[in-house]
Amino acid sequence: MARNRELIRFFALLVLITAAASGAAAFFVSAAAGIAVGGLGFILLLLFFLFSYYRYGKLRQLADYLRDIRQGQYRLAVQNYEEGELSILRSEIYKVTVLLEEQAKTLEKEKQQLADSMSDISHQLKTPLTSMLMMTDLLCEQPMDAATGKTFLLQIREQLERMQWLVSSLLKLAKLDAGAVTLKREPLTVFPLIHKAVAPLLVMMEDKGLSLEILGQDDAWIVADDHWTIEALTNIIKNCIEHTKVGGLKIRAVQTNLYTQIQIEDTGEGIAKADLPHIFKRFYKGKNADENSVGIGLAMAYSIIREQMGDIAVVSQEGRGTQFTIRFYR
Repeated sequence: MARNRELIRFFALLVLITAAASGAAAFFVSAAAGIAVGGLGFILLLLFFLFSYYRYGKLRQLADYLRDIRQGQYRLAVQNYEEGELSILRSEIYKVTVLLEEQAKTLEKEKQQLADSMSDISHQLKTPLTSMLMMTDLLCEQPMDAATGKTFLLQIREQLERMQWLVSSLLKLAKLDAGAVTLKREPLTVFPLIHKAVAPLLVMMEDKGLSLEILGQDDAWIVADDHWTIEALTNIIKNCIEHTKVGGLKIRAVQTNLYTQIQIEDTGEGIAKADLPHIFKRFYKGKNADENSVGIGLAMAYSIIREQMGDIAVVSQEGRGTQFTIRFYR
């Protein structure tokens, strides 16, 4: 308080006014009146000093809180239930403190997620790169017949295709996260979307001897982006095919007054109960995951569907298959 020049000047002015009033009362009335005025003025000055000391003590406390907040120490004991301007200020500081603490926690969480993602991406890229480097060294250093060389080249090509798919998928996820993708909102008939999503996977299904049934209402429709919705459906169907050895898939479209539902059901090995809550997380690989699985496909499908105000749920039982249920709301 002693460093506040404005307050010191104001206090000095009050002292001068009190002295002048006391002198005037003594000169024009009597010495007793002057003493009385001076005494009353002194009491008022003392009360003003004590009140100002209390107020500036509270302001000093708020300044300490703000200093701690600036240094990242979010102490929340700022709120009180008194009335007045200081109480309002304390309340507003409390709200800002809570907001800053939440933002700091969110930022820390995002930093950890980024670090984990970078670690996962590094691991996913390192494995095929190491394999390709080894095969390239063998091709350069050791003489081998044409058949063996061709086998090595085919393996290198396979690893390159895997890396290309990984990088492409990561770029798509990054665009979705950054809001850099403008998803169209247009009415689409569901059956053509399903057929387009299945088309690039038919050879894989044929190689595994799996059947495919597409059932339901052929006039069912949704409001969505065709390109990105096909991407999501393809990733889910591909996941079902990879985990199904016998039997096949059923895809069913049903329309209600509130939503259009697409169910994708397989007769595969199912998902372990412990893995179910995590299958839509990026880079998550359950105990039944293929060794070449990256853990991006379902995460991308989830992001695309949720971005279009849709919902996706999964029900599964080990050894009896899995059912994905997608709903697009009106």
